[in-house]
Amino acid sequence: MRIKKTNRPGYSLRLKNPLVPKRVPNPYAMYLQERLKLRPVLNSREEYLQSISIISKDWRELPDAEKQKYIDIYREKSEERAKLLEKKVSG
Repeated sequence: MRIKKTNRPGYSLRLKNPLVPKRVPNPYAMYLQERLKLRPVLNSREEYLQSISIISKDWRELPDAEKQKYIDIYREKSEERAKLLEKKVSG
């Protein structure tokens, strides 16, 4: 097993273990990724920021029933990650 060292300016030195699965994005981040994929290519930073603000407004106005879809996916993926971590720790 090889552990990589990462050192970015302004951050303390931390070790990354390549065997540990990535963190699961939260429900809002999943919604954001999904919506950004549907948008045309954004040419400038301003277009990107404008899109993000529109999508975040849509998220706030989204009914709880529709948000639940993303919450359920988040919980599912979190449980899968926890099982993977448990397997890697125990064996």
